[in-house]
Amino acid sequence: MLDGLCDSAFDGVLEPGDACTSSIECARPERGSVTCDDRNGSGVCAREPEASEGEPCFWACKTEGSVTSCLGVGSMGDGSFEFPQCHFADGLYCGPDDRCQPLSVAGETCEGDHACVEGSHCNFASGSCVEALGEGEACTTGGCDADLFCKDGSCAPLVANGEPCDASDRCAEGRICEGGVCGGGFAALEIGLLCSFGAN
Repeated sequence: MLDGLCDSAFDGVLEPGDACTSSIECARPERGSVTCDDRNGSGVCAREPEASEGEPCFWACKTEGSVTSCLGVGSMGDGSFEFPQCHFADGLYCGPDDRCQPLSVAGETCEGDHACVEGSHCNFASGSCVEALGEGEACTTGGCDADLFCKDGSCAPLVANGEPCDASDRCAEGRICEGGVCGGGFAALEIGLLCSFGAN
């Protein structure tokens, strides 16, 4: 899904299931994105349309700043090369029945953090959403708010760009930990190369 960010600069014509080498060759849905799916060794166009409540889904997506991350929680579909997305910003997640459902609030059941509203996470011991921990609160391995991580037994701010790190999930703004420092990351590099390629 990395090259999805520059899809809008090009008008692809290939339909779902057609052979491709890059997502910029594939026709986009009215709402959503496309990808050149090469998991089986050769690329084919697949659509990832934005779904509404009650509609079938595969991805649970959340946008933070300029970075959209999607978790594949649905089944692989019916072979139609359609992998619909439920978006956190719409108050939805991809539920266990592979349909977009409203996010759960604290006290309601959940299957993972992707099912809980902002400021909460899924407590797997109880199987329900609980309020996320704030800065300075005691933690074990997780449970901290979205812009925090568990460090030495308490929730601390994510590491800023250019600062030392030891894991990518501790970097702010979707950066990755490379060479012991939070930086721009492979995603930014690959997007730049794809857009440059497509513009030529």
